[in-house]
Amino acid sequence: MALPVVDRLLPDLKHPRLWLSLQVFGMVSVGVLSLLPAPDMGGSDKLLHFIAYGAMSGGLALLLPSWGRRVLGAVLVALYGVLLEYLQGLTGYRMFDPADMLANAAGAACGLVLGLGPLARGFRRIDSVLG
Repeated sequence: MALPVVDRLLPDLKHPRLWLSLQVFGMVSVGVLSLLPAPDMGGSDKLLHFIAYGAMSGGLALLLPSWGRRVLGAVLVALYGVLLEYLQGLTGYRMFDPADMLANAAGAACGLVLGLGPLARGFRRIDSVLG
């Protein structure tokens, strides 16, 4: 069954539904894990925030067809991090941390940049090999 919206957003991919499904799964996973009770990390978790939001933003940069949509995707990923931080503050077992929001935004920006460079060429190569 054709999904015109997916085909329009991801026109040059052979497996757009696969990549979009993985992206959505990753973003939902980050949301769920962000709202569950956190294990004691014994240190700073800022690197994990940076990597997770970089991966989400980089994934969108790889999937979206235009520069404007890629930038919007990175901004929305950063705002997703802000939303999750506020929601964490409403739980009785997580805390609101502005430094986490900064790490999320920095990761989203870095993911955007990386998703436009050599990662994009490698991703397109993988997509073509799969089909």
